[in-house]
Amino acid sequence: MSDRIGVMYLGRLVEVAPSGELFRRPAHPYTAALLASIPQGDPRRRGGLVPLTGEIPSPANPPSGCRFHPRCPAAKPLCREAEPPWHEIGPDHAAACHFPL
Repeated sequence: MSDRIGVMYLGRLVEVAPSGELFRRPAHPYTAALLASIPQGDPRRRGGLVPLTGEIPSPANPPSGCRFHPRCPAAKPLCREAEPPWHEIGPDHAAACHFPL
């Protein structure tokens, strides 16, 4: 059990939030994809799955800009060009994303 959760992608922290807040309101597309992939007891409840396409980039040679942009369904040109800043989503909840959910 944890009071706070940090989500990492290719060695970088992409989101930090209190555990309940993270599960209710993920702000980074990678966090949302991870949460959507959790198996549910009732298959009818499994909605909103965001399939991740493409190959996982090499951590030794990560992509420029946002490391998640090659697999992100919401990526825009800015995501390829610049590393995203941290955005405050709520109290103790922040995400490194140009376009938080």
